Amino acid sequence: MQLSRDDREKIFAKTCRVVEKQYFDPQFNGRDWPGLVNQHKQAILEVNEPAEFERAMHELVRKLGTSHTGVLPSISEPRSGPAGGLRDVSQNRDPGRIAMDVSRCA
Repeated sequence: MQLSRDDREKIFAKTCRVVEKQYFDPQFNGRDWPGLVNQHKQAILEVNEPAEFERAMHELVRKLGTSHTGVLPSISEPRSGPAGGLRDVSQNRDPGRIAMDVSRCA
């Protein structure tokens, strides 16, 4: 499944909102989360291949520097550990993915 630029922008924005609302530390583990988002946004949105986009999103979330925090690839490519994920929500040939929960295991 391919992701359009609009799809990637929506996933990027949703993932960033989930981190902002649900990350366990309101100080983002001492990282400048808004700065990281701004620094990497354009490069991530330019990635056309879905698996590469997922990896780029994972690497962005990993910059928070906590274990078990990241973006899981689609269900067909599981990665162990609790984290967020992009899940296929396609219906009737309309492709779609949504960002799921982003969390950290202590």
